[in-house]
Amino acid sequence: MEWNSRHIFIHDMTYHDLFLKEYLIPFLDERKDAVARFFFIRYWQGGPHIRFRYQSSGPELLDVSLENTLQLFKKRYQPQFKLSKEAYYQEHSFDGGRPPEEELYWIEDMSIKEIPYKPEYERYGGKEIMAFSESIFHQTSKMALYKLRETKGPISLSSKLLLACDFFLMMLDYLTEKEQEELLVQYELFWSRFDKKGQIRQEQIQKFRTLFWKQKSISNSSVFNRFEREIEEINKNVASIIDAGKRDKLPYLIFSYIHMYNNRIGLPPNLESSAAKILKKTKEGVES
Repeated sequence: MEWNSRHIFIHDMTYHDLFLKEYLIPFLDERKDAVARFFFIRYWQGGPHIRFRYQSSGPELLDVSLENTLQLFKKRYQPQFKLSKEAYYQEHSFDGGRPPEEELYWIEDMSIKEIPYKPEYERYGGKEIMAFSESIFHQTSKMALYKLRETKGPISLSSKLLLACDFFLMMLDYLTEKEQEELLVQYELFWSRFDKKGQIRQEQIQKFRTLFWKQKSISNSSVFNRFEREIEEINKNVASIIDAGKRDKLPYLIFSYIHMYNNRIGLPPNLESSAAKILKKTKEGVES
């Protein structure tokens, strides 16, 4: 079944959580028999938006329902500013340099565009194993949405950071101890370039670290225990990647899965290095 791709443009990013929690989740709940699989990410190109990909035997009807959902959301959407193309791209921090001008297009706020999904085969280990990553996208999208829904009212950045640490820790279990240490170093190094202003000071990192590991010492249960089915599917897909002879790609894939989950819960890039800093500590409480 092919993937349908719809980009939902909501220029005021402070409303993205509200749309996901109170509009996209009910949309999916009401149409669970029509949507075989889905995943989403938050993205920047063309203006701030949510990229929603789904598989369905009846995409035409779903498109109508999705447009109606956006119109309902519009009644609560009161952006504090009108974003312009020039100002937006001037302030945007591009990963790897500014793209060609033809890629810096602009889409009107509060609109849905059908833009084809192009799987990143090279990034995810080749076409032959792409479906395994797409299945993981689906499971982690469900986990992210329902963790957001659990939070009453706006979810704070500190709560998102702790959620990110929980998922990060869970995904590290797929790697050897040496690979875990290397990934933590690489993750911190890569994302620290987006935190040039030092969003979180070292003493704040220490407080987060103490809080996170204290919670872990009090409760041995994972915050993801309720997602047994989703975690089982992730396990199966990781095993399939290994069975396909791609074990060497696993650390890189885990790196990407962690980042994509952080994106889905709305953790800004300038805070991603903080998650790695918090986790650079053993379960016994000794900093690495």
